Amino acid sequence: MAFFSEQTLCKITSEKRTLSFAVAFDENYAAHACAMLTSLAEHAKSDAVYEVIIMDGGVSSQTKNVFDSHFLSYPKLNLRWVDMSQAFSGMHEASHYSKGAYFRMALPEILPDHSKVVYLDVDTIVLADVKELFEVEVAGFSLAASFNGSAFANLDHGLVPIYTISNKKYYTDILGLTEDEIKTTFNSGVMVLNLEKIRVDGDLAKIQSELKNQFVYMDQCLLNKVFRGNRHKAIPFEWNTENFMWTEKDILDKEMFSHYLKARQHPKLIHYTDKPWVSKVWRKHAPMGEFYWEYLKKTPFYFQVREKFEKENAKNESLQPKEPLKVPGFLKEIGKRIPFLKSIVKGILNK
Repeated sequence: MAFFSEQTLCKITSEKRTLSFAVAFDENYAAHACAMLTSLAEHAKSDAVYEVIIMDGGVSSQTKNVFDSHFLSYPKLNLRWVDMSQAFSGMHEASHYSKGAYFRMALPEILPDHSKVVYLDVDTIVLADVKELFEVEVAGFSLAASFNGSAFANLDHGLVPIYTISNKKYYTDILGLTEDEIKTTFNSGVMVLNLEKIRVDGDLAKIQSELKNQFVYMDQCLLNKVFRGNRHKAIPFEWNTENFMWTEKDILDKEMFSHYLKARQHPKLIHYTDKPWVSKVWRKHAPMGEFYWEYLKKTPFYFQVREKFEKENAKNESLQPKEPLKVPGFLKEIGKRIPFLKSIVKGILNK
């Protein structure tokens, strides 16, 4: 019985070793996906075949042709498109997350002959050979992913919009995690998946039973609930260096923050939780955004994205006050307690 996808892909027949990677996007994210895959291709140094499974959430035939033509220049990559237009219909969608966030859960079905695959969000840029990531040992684990250190920040202060409860109660009451398990929750944007173990353990049925529930971070919360505790192992922050969320010391404990700072000096994969292609009133350029623009410039989408970004910048600059804004005392106080707002307040004050 297929839970999520009727379409499957057989293994590639090749004399060379095949390394398998999976991504998911629709037309709206095609340009960013092209930049990411270009960065992956340019760092693919081994003699292996780099198989890229593209879970298509609504990419036009014209855009697919652009992709296929562009990646002819990168013969190590083998692009394989999977139509996901009918998958996960009617699922709960939260804020800027679309149903495409669920597609990664279908990989054990889409790839029945694969024992392992690396899933990558497309709002990332690769700066090292992903062969190293593929070779992370996952025997005995369902998956490997980096710690989501911000999960246990402000547990008692922040509110979860859907449930209007504290972060801590959301993790303990809704996700059913212990305090120790909260500290080891993972980010689902970069994962090494042990497909064989997931299938053997019957986890697809467990995932399907959870889909009826509403989660704040959709797939990430669901996967952390199913693969809690010792069912997953950690990968270094270098392979999932978030560019924005972890810039404040009070988001992480001291040891984890130290590891993050080291990773930020020499990242192998940057995860753009603060999107560099989006202009914002309180900042023009996203942290570490130069890497995104460097690889986007190598794609056919550069001028289209850049033109939209510059128009947004001009609009935001016209909204800037002539005199520096005075931030009310109560907002400063809130900013001290919530790191995300602190960054925004700091941005306003620096104008």
